[in-house]
Amino acid sequence: METKNEWDILASKYETVFQPRFKPMYQHMAKIALANPHHKLVDFATGPGEPSRSIVEKLISDGNTENTVLILSDSSEGMLKVAKSKISPLLDSVKGLDVKFEYTEAFCVSPSMSNLDTLLVSLGLMYMSNLDSLLQEFSKSLLPQGRVISSHWPHPSKVI
Repeated sequence: METKNEWDILASKYETVFQPRFKPMYQHMAKIALANPHHKLVDFATGPGEPSRSIVEKLISDGNTENTVLILSDSSEGMLKVAKSKISPLLDSVKGLDVKFEYTEAFCVSPSMSNLDTLLVSLGLMYMSNLDSLLQEFSKSLLPQGRVISSHWPHPSKVI
């Protein structure tokens, strides 16, 4: 089965199986991402919308949503659909926070991912077949003081 289709199938179960276990990690990533100015952030390979949902929740609770762009990117339309269903309701009464959901080809940085303050990737790097070139693209997409925040575990083939 093609990997993209596998993620689309998993999308509906991800919320109940994985999210509760990883929520503390997502909240910590949000705290780190928002410690510095956060005008433009990308959540690469967002899956069902984390850590973006935690970022949006923190921005709202801090009352600090003005002039912030958050792009959620994934190569699974099923995962993006779940992300949108979880995050869009949070945005109903929020002003100044521009959240975009973007389908991208697998393992590709899109043109909208430029001049970034922060690029986040959670539990995605281990699936990237082109990791070296992707990390170079990440670096090119960041502003001079920009940063990448990642959570991941190694692919089984890389564990000694």
